[in-house]
Amino acid sequence: MIEAKAVLLDYGNTLVLDPFERILEQHFDYLNEPLRRSGYLFKKARVQGTWKDVNFGIHWPYASHFEQEERFIQLTLGRLNVDPADAEMVAPEMLARYRRKYAEALSGDMRRFEVRDALSKLKQRNKILAVVSNDRIFAPRAAMKYLGV
Repeated sequence: MIEAKAVLLDYGNTLVLDPFERILEQHFDYLNEPLRRSGYLFKKARVQGTWKDVNFGIHWPYASHFEQEERFIQLTLGRLNVDPADAEMVAPEMLARYRRKYAEALSGDMRRFEVRDALSKLKQRNKILAVVSNDRIFAPRAAMKYLGV
């Protein structure tokens, strides 16, 4: 029997489950506040539906869907016919708000205890651990920090 010396762990939807739709649903008013302050009063379903369509329609290499990207939000705002000058001002704040809720979602995810326990057991068995992802490096690093691993 060959014993494995290393364990490769998939980042997206294995170690970390995508909280995007939950964040969009639970924190819509908070995420939408910059748009509202700029005079855009869209219905919740329209913004959520458009943002989801943009997010799930993007298949760029190294795109951070879990943590989102400013360009995703700009495309969403464009589809909502937000003036490009307003979108340039609003998108960074919406992204920052989303990422705050992302950090909270992962930090409060009850699965983090199971993940930490499993990784700890592997380390106790002297396994080399690595996380693999086709995401940009900041996303899995931040997620591991929020999970406490």
